[in-house]
Amino acid sequence: MSTFLHSGSGRPSRRDRGFTLVETMVTLLVMAVVMVVIMSIVYAISRNKAATANRIESSQGARVAIDLMSKDLRSAGYGVDRDSPSQPPIAYVDSVQVLINEDLQPFPDTTSILWVVQPGTPQAYNPAGNPKPFQFAGTAWTPSRKFLTGAETIRWTLDVNNDGVIDANDIAGTDAAKTQNPN
Repeated sequence: MSTFLHSGSGRPSRRDRGFTLVETMVTLLVMAVVMVVIMSIVYAISRNKAATANRIESSQGARVAIDLMSKDLRSAGYGVDRDSPSQPPIAYVDSVQVLINEDLQPFPDTTSILWVVQPGTPQAYNPAGNPKPFQFAGTAWTPSRKFLTGAETIRWTLDVNNDGVIDANDIAGTDAAKTQNPN
């Protein structure tokens, strides 16, 4: 048979009551250091994940753009005016843009407005004319000759704001501002 010794008041001895204030403070300090380390690791992982997602999204966007351009370049010259003077498949190329002629809306090339057929709407420009097309906005630049047989001119350019220069102002252009990441 065992006997337990208690103090006269019925309370456990001083050693058996719990943690001291110093022990509690040391434990809290150790836990705070552990939490800071864990939070810094989680933050670094989160930043890395966001950077990777941005890189993947940029790659996918570039792939889509290249697919669209290659589709248009492959079909350049389809349905163009072959009469004299003939309409060239690749109308104009420089360091910032490519203009190609192709018939995106083949025969009968019509536009329906209120169920009334309007033939011959698309028009393409003559690349032999001047000025050259860096100002390809209908009012600022009007081509010297238009081909009227149905092939349209498609323009791929890096000059978003049509000023003839690739610079920081292109980021502020209307088309660039419409993108999810205009930088």
